[in-house]
Order: sequence, then structure tokens, then C-alpha cells
Amino acid sequence: MRLSGRRKDIYGLILASYARPADKADNEKAFLDRIRKLAKTLGFTYNDLPNIPWLQAIYETQEVEVLKRRFVVSLRAGLWRARKGTGPTARP
Repeated sequence: MRLSGRRKDIYGLILASYARPADKADNEKAFLDRIRKLAKTLGFTYNDLPNIPWLQAIYETQEVEVLKRRFVVSLRAGLWRARKGTGPTARP
């Protein structure tokens, strides 16, 4: 299969996994806010939505048991691209 388009943008699949012990405070919102803020600073955006480094929930607040300990886990994903002239490889 050949994928092509007018623009030569490079896209990346972003996965953000959050896990915490079930008896600890939930800091997932702060965790996701840090990711979005850094992504926006570096010039990343979600697919074709301007200025929005968005992460779609795959699953949220699922309780699991690992090594006899209970954890709460979440997974999010996004298809991000760097805006032209930005991103970690941009040069002044």
C-alpha cells in the first residue's frame, strides 16, 4: 500500500500510560496536562487539529492486580505531527 498526500508531514503514534497504586492519590490529570503542555511547547499537534496535542482514551481507571498489589491504570493514544518549522528537529 502506498500512502501519499500533498504535504510531507511526519506523523507519530503517541502512547501515554498512567499507573498508580490503588491506595494512592490520583494525579492522572496533572500527568496528562504536563504531556500536553510540553507537546504544545515543542510544536506538536493532533493529526489535523491546529494547536491541540490531544490524547484519546483507550481505557481509563482500570483496576489490575500485579504481584499481589492493586493498581489503577489508564492508556491514551494520539496521532501527532510537528507543525512546520517546529518540533525537536527544528533548526533556527
